[in-house]
Amino acid sequence: MQLSHYSFVIGLGAILIFAGLGLFRASFAPPLIRLAIWLILVAILVGGWYLIRPTPSAQVATLAQVDQTIGSGKPVVLEIFSEY
Repeated sequence: MQLSHYSFVIGLGAILIFAGLGLFRASFAPPLIRLAIWLILVAILVGGWYLIRPTPSAQVATLAQVDQTIGSGKPVVLEIFSEY
């Protein structure tokens, strides 16, 4: 099984569902306090996903753009992708 950013989203959903069920069935605090705890958990997990989500990278289409990018003096990660 391969983990990806989608695995985190699925896990986040499962955690929120089970935490919500546990909090709303429990009677250790008033309902508003339990709702606040659940919303804080939502904020923490969504914030975590926001930090690790993939961001689009710059795309180069021509060989001249590749030469210009590599020769710019900045570190470059070159990824080659083939559909075959």
